[in-house]
Amino acid sequence: MGGPMAANLVKAGHEVSVWNRTPKSIEGATTAATPAEAAKGKEAVWVCVSDTKAVQSVLFGAQGAIHGLESGAVVVDSSTISPSASINIMEGLQEKGCEFLDAPVTGSKVAAEAGSLIFMIGGAVHNIERVEPLLRAMGKKVIHMGENGKGLSAKLAQNMNIVFMYEGLCESLTLARKLGVAPEKMFELIEASMIRSGVAEYKKPFILNQDYSPNFPLKLMHKDIHLMLDAARENDVKLPGLAEIDKVIYENSAEHSWQLALLAISLARYAEGPLDINRVIRMLLVHDVGEIDAGDVMFFAHVNWEERKAAERAAVIRIFKILPEEDSSDLLQLWHEFEAGESAESRFAHAVDRAMPVLLNLANQGQSWRENGISYERVVNRIAPPIQAGCPALWDYLQERLKEARDNGFFVASSK
Repeated sequence: MGGPMAANLVKAGHEVSVWNRTPKSIEGATTAATPAEAAKGKEAVWVCVSDTKAVQSVLFGAQGAIHGLESGAVVVDSSTISPSASINIMEGLQEKGCEFLDAPVTGSKVAAEAGSLIFMIGGAVHNIERVEPLLRAMGKKVIHMGENGKGLSAKLAQNMNIVFMYEGLCESLTLARKLGVAPEKMFELIEASMIRSGVAEYKKPFILNQDYSPNFPLKLMHKDIHLMLDAARENDVKLPGLAEIDKVIYENSAEHSWQLALLAISLARYAEGPLDINRVIRMLLVHDVGEIDAGDVMFFAHVNWEERKAAERAAVIRIFKILPEEDSSDLLQLWHEFEAGESAESRFAHAVDRAMPVLLNLANQGQSWRENGISYERVVNRIAPPIQAGCPALWDYLQERLKEARDNGFFVASSK
């Protein structure tokens, strides 16, 4: 989201410096080496990252923006984090003489690119007025929710609506399909009645066209659900429906090998560039586990097993087709073995079913093993037993790739 937001500031004629945890440049903007460099001499500093830890690092880390901020600057945070953590961040900035707004957004990547985001803001009115030209360049509407922290409070409540809308849409489509009603007709009915919604309108073409490219990743929805549950506990509020969705969709879903299909589909966006098998293995085991689109996870969790397995087969074959032949041959052979008979399928499914929760836990720790202090030994000890038990040939292949990754410095020397 931050990339297109910055691009729209440039298009509006503002002087912009950018810094990204994964190096990235924006045409027309100055690329800074550190957050402190990006913030130096700026009237306003905008943050848009994935979680509380990232916000704290960008602002208060060894080379954080705090070291470049000047007294009187306004810091605006569009990340979705806990309201209470945001208040602590505000207090840390105030000690430097800076102002602060929590300004989470609603809207997809499409809205960010089009400059049509909706901002819900917590903080003083005079600070909102100071950054109003920037807000206008990136969004179509600004709603002042109240004092600091209230923008994020509203964001969590709003995202909880999205969770329930996704769940309701997916369950209803599943029931309709089982009763013989086509999804196309259900969407026609939804759009004509009082239950029409932006969520259904947005997801319709993706579901009908079986397009599972991620727009709002599972890991971020999972994070937001836990922020909601944490805020509820802090304020003695019971959210039984949300807790059940979290359990059914996110915890239990890790037990099913159909996640492999969605992982494979998520890799398809890299098809324009060269793909090597090391990169595929890394993304398969770590990076892209959380890149599955949240709505698609809910949708697939409610389709029947036969459809799920068919989608899995199609997706895995698709990813092999975009790999160079010399890289894909070994894994493709394993997949052919999987398809060849019931016993091979059982071995493969058993291996993935038992290993996937472990892989998901590893992935939730961050973008890469090295960045999160994870060693080769830790990975091997945790994932080897279930994969070896279910499909020794798969483990032999993965082990070789992991050794290559180790030799290339992808792991730390020892675990945290």
